[in-house]
Amino acid sequence: MDPKSNPKSDGSPWHEILDASDTCLEVYLSCDGLFMRNIQLLSKSLSTYRAWSSPFSPEFHPWDFYQVKHESRLDYLKIDSHIRGVLVCCANARIVGIHGLSDTSKAFREFIDLMNRSMSNRYKLWIYFPLNSHEYIKAAWIRKFKICRGPASNPILVLQTSLGRTVTFGPQFSARTVDQYEYHSLVRDGDGAISGIFHDGLDPTTRYISEVGVTCDEQYDVGLSEPPSLDTRSEPPAVPPGRGSIASTWYMTQASLKDLVKVQVCKDKDQSHHPCLGILLFYSDEHIESIGQVRWDHDLHHETTRPMYIENGFIDGRVYIKDIRSGIHDTELDVERRAWQKVPEDGIIVWWFSQLGDKIIIYDD
Repeated sequence: MDPKSNPKSDGSPWHEILDASDTCLEVYLSCDGLFMRNIQLLSKSLSTYRAWSSPFSPEFHPWDFYQVKHESRLDYLKIDSHIRGVLVCCANARIVGIHGLSDTSKAFREFIDLMNRSMSNRYKLWIYFPLNSHEYIKAAWIRKFKICRGPASNPILVLQTSLGRTVTFGPQFSARTVDQYEYHSLVRDGDGAISGIFHDGLDPTTRYISEVGVTCDEQYDVGLSEPPSLDTRSEPPAVPPGRGSIASTWYMTQASLKDLVKVQVCKDKDQSHHPCLGILLFYSDEHIESIGQVRWDHDLHHETTRPMYIENGFIDGRVYIKDIRSGIHDTELDVERRAWQKVPEDGIIVWWFSQLGDKIIIYDD
């Protein structure tokens, strides 16, 4: 097959692409008498087994791949102008699946169904990271435990864009556990802008994603980025005894309030109390950000402008976001019960979410 060829899928779930560039190869065939079961190319150099969910095998440098297993089954997400954002499903403080959202299409529904089936007995959390026009991903890291190797290192993908936006697809650690983590960069100087993400999330033998890599476009020189600071000023909310670990319970997303024009509120109409799950934020320069859990399979039609107010509620001992709206006079706010929260003009809005509930906290810049 020519290196520049673009083979089409024949419907097979996995495709092993064999490198035949070595002239000193031995070919081993495995046959059960009726079907050819395996073809293996062996050379003097050692190689690992690697299969892909499509017949297209992306090119990448060895350092672009956080690999922990000898055998890998990988799915590739190409990030191009059709991708509106990256949607990640998490459970048990780990990443379960990664999807490139182009629209609420068949592929999106299949991804949601797959996550619900594979994690039917687990509490799932969803992080949507929008990608704006003229914005590109410039850096990627794996946040991991220092003392652990392989899947036990609990690898979490972290992305940073050309607009300085950073997202961590995993729980937020506290200052007490900061010395347990480190960042492993997936890119080096000269790699260029990130053009795709691949991972082992579709491997039927894998419950959580433990291998992640990126592809890069060398035509775009983006320089080398410093990893996010391990020091955090945003401490996770408290976790009651017996309800989980402070290091693996709360997820956090944040955005600036400066130049915010309006928000779109995502509500879960399937639950009787219709909680707000997250919001899309629209700014005067027309870029979009997301905090909380923006679920494209739920109601996302309610819009509100400034001044905005957040109503907190309680159900079954859990705090949740009851409503986000405008058109409220300060005299109507129930200050004594602290049910309402006025959103200021400036600052950083932080949305904490977990199976314990949701909390919105606003910090000064």
